[in-house]
Amino acid sequence: MGLRRTSITIPKQIRAWAAAVLLVFSAIPALAAGPVAIATLVEGEAHLLRESGRFLLAPGVALQSGDLVETAANARLLRLEYADGPVVDLGPASQAMVEARLGAGNRGPAARLYLRQGWAKLSKAPSARGVVSLLTPDAILTGEGGSQVVQAMDSRTQVFAESGKARVESRGKRDQEPIELGSGRLLDSADWTERQRPDAAFVRAVPPSFLDPLPLRAARFKDRPVDAERVGDLRYEDVAGWLQAEPALRARLAERWRGLAKKPDFRAALAANMKRHPEWDRIVFPEKYVKPRPPPGPSPQPAVPARSAY
Repeated sequence: MGLRRTSITIPKQIRAWAAAVLLVFSAIPALAAGPVAIATLVEGEAHLLRESGRFLLAPGVALQSGDLVETAANARLLRLEYADGPVVDLGPASQAMVEARLGAGNRGPAARLYLRQGWAKLSKAPSARGVVSLLTPDAILTGEGGSQVVQAMDSRTQVFAESGKARVESRGKRDQEPIELGSGRLLDSADWTERQRPDAAFVRAVPPSFLDPLPLRAARFKDRPVDAERVGDLRYEDVAGWLQAEPALRARLAERWRGLAKKPDFRAALAANMKRHPEWDRIVFPEKYVKPRPPPGPSPQPAVPARSAY
């Protein structure tokens, strides 16, 4: 059972498209981590959070590993096209990390996308080289061709295999066996139950932009890379949801944004919400973690000269 009015099929010329995307990347000035995807469709307000800045996303902006992207509640669609084939569409009110690797020092689980909240649709043709993988706070999804629609909420993920197959693993239940989700089936992590079809509530909630096929557009930006417009410095309220997320993610972001603790307003907000992200305590209050020097011992007594026997 498909959600959309017509099936999304990635053209047979996917290899030529991937080559064109690689040419796009070669034309873009080198970035710190190197671009891995391009934002090719931006319908509504969407932002990029990179380093200490907030940027306005526009079609043609190249994304790096670890970039955070967000869509506004009234946004319609943000499409990310990867150089080796996978395509990710984000719906409204969605927050995601590109090429995510969780945990301090880049340790921990990794995936093409970490969907903290909201909607994502993953697509991959069998001829595409890249693997489609996605993390949510409580699940790991690996797509095997076709397309999958994912909704991430607080401690709950729903995965619908619109076409093709998908492997879904639990991140929180170690004794839970992975599920091989067949085409047309839905998995709800709330009870780890596989359903033969999505219910009416899920179908109504799917973003309308996920229902129709959309053309690939990365090759359009081969000769005109686009710079994201910086709209301001990061404020605590801009990233509070990320800072208060799961521990593995908090550890990664504390490394990245530790310099923001030097800003008085950001530092004050960190201190006020420290219970929600204790990783920052050592950064904000380093003096608490300095071991006191031991008190000096008694001064040595001067040696008494020995008396002569004569």
